[in-house]
Amino acid sequence: MGKKIPVLLFVEWKSENNYFTKLLPRIPYVGHWYTIITQKSQSKNHKIIQEMLLYIKNHELDFKKKYLLWDKDVIDNNEFEKIISLAKKNNISVLFSNPCFEVFLLLHYKEFNCEQNNRWYYDELSREMQLNKLGGYERNKAKLDDHGKYDELIKYWKLREYLKNIRKLEAHHKRENKWKINHLLNPYTNILNFFDDIWLTHELEK
Repeated sequence: MGKKIPVLLFVEWKSENNYFTKLLPRIPYVGHWYTIITQKSQSKNHKIIQEMLLYIKNHELDFKKKYLLWDKDVIDNNEFEKIISLAKKNNISVLFSNPCFEVFLLLHYKEFNCEQNNRWYYDELSREMQLNKLGGYERNKAKLDDHGKYDELIKYWKLREYLKNIRKLEAHHKRENKWKINHLLNPYTNILNFFDDIWLTHELEK
């Protein structure tokens, strides 16, 4: 067991917050102290870094690890590179999915590597949830949490399945798209970096 350290996970939407809030206590992880905050401004540019730094300053917290969890979505490539650069200067790790967070969620159910739009990911995730008797998926709907559905969802997330599928997706990109910048890849997610940093993922992959 590693030494406990304070960790900040700054997320874009309620869906991301719900997922990690429900999941963190349920899987074997190195016992860090973690704080999960959803951004307030809904900024889709580098100002999100300023909001994150202001939160840290106002709360006088000394986080040893800081993560920003975002979607590539409609963000202009130059702006996204600015976000990554500014985050790096402030020792913030950027976790993102392209085009949307649902890429990460869907990998818990199935493997895929062909470029798709956001709607395809929403519909496929909803279909997989229905097959698992969890009802449909509605992106960022408060009622997911209000009705306890998110709590039920997390019970059925197959973390080992996700790890297997994301490794396959990574291998595909290394083989087929090795010259592309990560945030230009679709589908893409690097949220595995968070798992690798915080948890003993190799124990889950045995």
